[in-house]
Amino acid sequence: MKRYRHAVAAAALLAVGCAPEGGDPASGTAAPSATSVDAPAAPTYAADVASILYANCAACHREGENAPFTLTSYEDARRRARQIAEVVTSGYMPPWPPSTSADEPARFHGQRGLTQTEVTTLTRWFEQGAERGDAAAEPPPPSFAARADGWTLGPPDLVVEMPEAYVLGPRGDLEQGTSSEDVYRNFVIESPVTSTRHVRAIEFRPGNARVVHHAFVLVDSTDGSRRQDEADPGPGFDGIHPPETARTPGGFFLSWTPGRVPFAGERGLSWALEADTDIVLQVHMQPSGKTEEVRASVGFYFDEGPPTRRPVTLGLFSKEIDIPAGEGDYHVEVEYRLPVDVDVLAVLPHAHFLGKSMRGLARTPDGERVSLIEIPEWDFNWQEAYRYLEPVRLPRGTVLELDFAYDNSRTNPRNPNVPPARVTYGLDSVDEMCELWLQVLPRNPADGPALQKDFDRILMQQVAADARRSLAENPDDAQSHLRLAQTLVGGGKLAEAESELREALRLDPTLVDATLLLADLIERSGRRDEARRQLGAALSRRPAEARLHFALGSLHYRANELKQALPSYLEAVRLAPDDFRSRLQLGVTHARMGNLDGALACFERCVELRPDDPDARKNLEQARRMKARRR
Repeated sequence: MKRYRHAVAAAALLAVGCAPEGGDPASGTAAPSATSVDAPAAPTYAADVASILYANCAACHREGENAPFTLTSYEDARRRARQIAEVVTSGYMPPWPPSTSADEPARFHGQRGLTQTEVTTLTRWFEQGAERGDAAAEPPPPSFAARADGWTLGPPDLVVEMPEAYVLGPRGDLEQGTSSEDVYRNFVIESPVTSTRHVRAIEFRPGNARVVHHAFVLVDSTDGSRRQDEADPGPGFDGIHPPETARTPGGFFLSWTPGRVPFAGERGLSWALEADTDIVLQVHMQPSGKTEEVRASVGFYFDEGPPTRRPVTLGLFSKEIDIPAGEGDYHVEVEYRLPVDVDVLAVLPHAHFLGKSMRGLARTPDGERVSLIEIPEWDFNWQEAYRYLEPVRLPRGTVLELDFAYDNSRTNPRNPNVPPARVTYGLDSVDEMCELWLQVLPRNPADGPALQKDFDRILMQQVAADARRSLAENPDDAQSHLRLAQTLVGGGKLAEAESELREALRLDPTLVDATLLLADLIERSGRRDEARRQLGAALSRRPAEARLHFALGSLHYRANELKQALPSYLEAVRLAPDDFRSRLQLGVTHARMGNLDGALACFERCVELRPDDPDARKNLEQARRMKARRR
């Protein structure tokens, strides 16, 4: 990573002028201009303008959406005629940050933009009086609600919704005595699926688009998120950091931003939603100045079978951000070399208010420079994942490059600090981030594990550096000790990892992940009795933690202590009835102890939970054969 600086021309600001002489001062429309015999007829709303606005603007500019006014009628458009002409002429609207041209073939799914002909039509309509024309000839306004009850992708196979609305105060976190109006809230919804379903697409509905800035959809197969929710008196729980156990399914972007067109997905490209899994919605809200209610929901669209292609998520990112106050052109550069051939399916850039511009490109081994995405004028309020209509093919050895520029000067109208202040890496909107995530598909499916392993190595280096920075500032941060230990285990430094885990548990004895990893390291070093005592002590503090019971049962199982393993597995299944791993291991233990009826019941449930899992089917068939031989 290096920084460099160079001059970049400042973006021009729009200036809103007064209505021309003779125009309508209330609406801002111009007076009709005299036309010659040969001049083209003045555009009208009915014949020319309505169709443009409905196709390009009404998705956001309608009731209930995040735009500040509606554009679904002639009166709506007439009142905003001047403003429409100005923002389409400048390119500010419709919002489409990537550097693309509407007069060229679209490159991205859902790409927005007006042709020059459409821009000219809207401008002439304003200049020539914003006439309505024949009202009877107007196209009908788009009826979004009539489209499968508002679902853009059609009726979902499954809909989950927050159990109750969250009440957002008029001033957000300021009411809690903090310096930010941002509100990050994690809402936990129990998934109703009773067996593994393969999800090809989701559609998020914010429940109140006026105040929801963005959202992430996560899954948690443990009770970690649920416990934090139960400890908070209101719906969900606060925090910009969701629990470690709440994660995005590997290889997929599950996020929402205003104006994004949901992607219907592709057959064979899916992720697994398993039974006994919680859906976690991390919602970033910004108060409107009055009390608002938010009740989000998600529609899931299932594939017919398991995935035939498995994407990998790669990231170009840096946490080494330190922008001096007043610096107007601060750059961060990041590189990553591809170890295998890939197809890039989608990209997701991310930064905050100081973002100025970004460029992601690929430099192939033969010297070709392939643009992945370029955003010349970064806008914090318009961020999304961009999916290519045709995948970008990149050969092994290609270097992926990210260049993010930041403006921390007084001339940046979005600078949250007045006067400018030093800004470093952080997750709050007043901090800064530098990220470009890529969803890629290995050209050879067999290369997937190697690609994931290579990227995990880079990721662990970043996590370790971040954990060490956190510990330098706060040595008593138990989570940072745990994160550092996890990276040390990945690097084979087991003694150092054990030391970090012991410190994490000294600071916070309730950290289940730290306990499980420490017990594993202790057992690996041959100290089985000590590992057993470690798990027993943790269970005395957390007797309802299914993962601890499973770990203790597995420790006994590996020592061939089946009678001791059985009650631990039984308790793990009682606490988490639809946990596949616990059911499977309980079934194997029953089978080895001669209880074939118990084994069959476990394996049959495992097949229900994961119909495509080969181990579940194999064990079920073997148990049935053994049962048949006994008859």
